[in-house]
Amino acid sequence: MESSTSNLQLAQVYLYRYVGPIFIIIGIVSCVLSLIVFTRKNLRKNTCSIYFIAFNIANLLFILVSLLSFTLEIGYNIALALHSLFYCRFRLYFAFFFNILCPSYLLCASIDRVLITSFHARIRQISTLRLAYLTIAIQPLFYILILIVVIFVTNILQIEPNYFYCYIEPGEFTLILTYISILKEIFIPSLLIIFGLLSVRNIQAMRRVRIVPVSGSNRVVGGQNSNSMRSRDRQFVLMLIVDIVTYILFDFIMPCSLVYEQITKSQTSTIAQTQTVYLIKNIAIFSVHIPFCINCYTHIIVSKTFRNEIKNVLLWK
Repeated sequence: MESSTSNLQLAQVYLYRYVGPIFIIIGIVSCVLSLIVFTRKNLRKNTCSIYFIAFNIANLLFILVSLLSFTLEIGYNIALALHSLFYCRFRLYFAFFFNILCPSYLLCASIDRVLITSFHARIRQISTLRLAYLTIAIQPLFYILILIVVIFVTNILQIEPNYFYCYIEPGEFTLILTYISILKEIFIPSLLIIFGLLSVRNIQAMRRVRIVPVSGSNRVVGGQNSNSMRSRDRQFVLMLIVDIVTYILFDFIMPCSLVYEQITKSQTSTIAQTQTVYLIKNIAIFSVHIPFCINCYTHIIVSKTFRNEIKNVLLWK
């Protein structure tokens, strides 16, 4: 048991020391390039672009606040969170905050694509830039309020001699937060799958039936322009589907980690078993960041429009 724990601990150190900086760099580049593309004149008036802009801003902050901090702490033993209670609480609070805000923006974009690709004109009219800005602005305020209690229950905990960890103090709130986190890790991916499939269904319907452009929405009247916009909508849906798939693939480790943690809590745990729980959680934390670091590159692969915009950005057009 001690040998396997030691190997796992060594694996997580190598993961954060050598792979962590790589993902930080490619993640920052991914977010910056995506922000430049989606804020370009020909895309920024599309509601989905607005959600993608908010999504990438949240991703960038998530990388800088959470992944960078864990990489320094675990990979290079620069444990700022273990020397400052304020920073410990700040880091954990915003890690929770961005961990729920990022997929929430992705979920909003998915709902928007279902609305905008609907066969019914009244449903398409619901998707507006005003609604997008309002939704983007309300969500951070909501999560800030409901997560504020995390600050007051976070502390620097001693798991064993010479082994400290910045996390929520054991107690009833920890149990409640864990169950909420498990539900979140199941609920959001389930909704993403549902709305992603609905968008695909609508796109297939669009290919069979010509949708009449809606006056006042982000549709352009006219045969060729209308076809161009519908093609762009299809590519937005494709980019979203890829984002959803990558998010679910790398996020599933976290609920498994949380469930395993609750199972071990109901048993008499040795120091090695307790340490193993935290080691697995650290690996799950790293995995959670991956989809938010690579979305620009997956967009380049699946979307011709996005590739062309990237070329224009690199060529200063």
